Amino acid sequence: ARGRVPTRAFRGEHLVALPIRNARDQRCRWFLRFSPLDRPGVLARIATILGKQDISIASVIQFETDADAGTAELVITTHATPGGKLASAVRQIEALPVVHEVGNVLPMVGG
Repeated sequence: ARGRVPTRAFRGEHLVALPIRNARDQRCRWFLRFSPLDRPGVLARIATILGKQDISIASVIQFETDADAGTAELVITTHATPGGKLASAVRQIEALPVVHEVGNVLPMVGG
């Protein structure tokens, strides 16, 4: 049917090829949630790993979640940093024997 909008809801002649950016190079802020042991020095070990990757911490909050298991919930937000540096740091943090779980690693868009 002539004059109707195509099923894609846009005309193909208006499509423009855009380069795909490598996520490792994308800079943004990050939201990180960990479940580590609630012991002295654990936060320092995590912060040291982030610092060695030139990742600046914007905020930290810790909640005691399971007193019997001795674990806590640790939430860290970062300043803008490339995804590749963050991925490397998260792999190192996951390998720490004092970290039970890496719950979330989410990019923070805007703001």
